[in-house]
Amino acid sequence: MPNFVIDNPNSSGFYGFSGLQSASVLNQIDFSTNTALITPIIRSAPTASAINDGWWDSLQDWHIIPVHTIVLSDGRVLSYGTDGAGTQSGRWNDDVWNPANGNSLVSSHQFLPSSTTTDLFCGAQSILPGIGKVLLSGGDNRYTGTYNSGTRDVNIFDPVSNQLTKQASMSSARWYNTQVTLPDGRVLSVAGEDENKNPSNSSEIFDPVTGKWATLSGLTGPDLIGRYYPRIFVLPDCGA
Repeated sequence: MPNFVIDNPNSSGFYGFSGLQSASVLNQIDFSTNTALITPIIRSAPTASAINDGWWDSLQDWHIIPVHTIVLSDGRVLSYGTDGAGTQSGRWNDDVWNPANGNSLVSSHQFLPSSTTTDLFCGAQSILPGIGKVLLSGGDNRYTGTYNSGTRDVNIFDPVSNQLTKQASMSSARWYNTQVTLPDGRVLSVAGEDENKNPSNSSEIFDPVTGKWATLSGLTGPDLIGRYYPRIFVLPDCGA
C-alpha cells in the first residue's frame, strides 16, 4: 500500500491527502470544522501500476448498504448489513456480487432473501479453509432481546447453494466480536458485547469438523482485549 502524505493547507485552509495513482489531491479535510471533502480520482480501468498503487473506480449501484463484505472462495463478494431500503438489519437480505459479470445489478448481483432468523449486523465472518464456506458468528439481538446487543447465534454461508444455515450456538453472546482462522482450520472468536451490553469476556474456538464450540478457560477476563472488533493476527510460529 502506498504512503499517504498530508500536504500543506491550501488558500482555503484545507489539507490534501496525496497518494494512490498520483500526487493529486484525493481528499480534503478542514480540520477547523472536522469536515471532509471527498474528491477522489476516478478511473474507468486500472493502469499497469494499479496493483501496487491502487485506484478509485466509479460508483456503482448496490441492492443494500454493504456494511459487511467478504470475498468468497470463488471470487464473488458476499455483503450484508441493511435491508433493501438501507435500514440497519442483517436479517432480511444478502447480496452476492460477481465482479466477472461487471457492475450491473441485473447481471452481476444476486439479491438473496436471508435463510436465517439471525440479524448478522455487527457480527464476525471468516472463510473456513479447505471448505470455502463462510462462518458468521454473533450479530445483533434486536429481534429477540435488546437492540444493539449480542447474540449467541452462529451461521454458515454455503457459496454453492447461496444459503445460510444455523449452527451450534456459542456459549457467549457477541456483538462486534472478532474471529480469526487458526493454522489448523479452527476459528477463534473473541470479545464483543453480550445480550446485556456487557463485555463478552470469554473466548471460544469453533471446530469445523465437529461443528462445535469450545470455551478457552485460560483466555478470559473483563475487557480482556477490548470489546469492539479487536485486531488479532496469527503469528508465524502458529500462535494467535
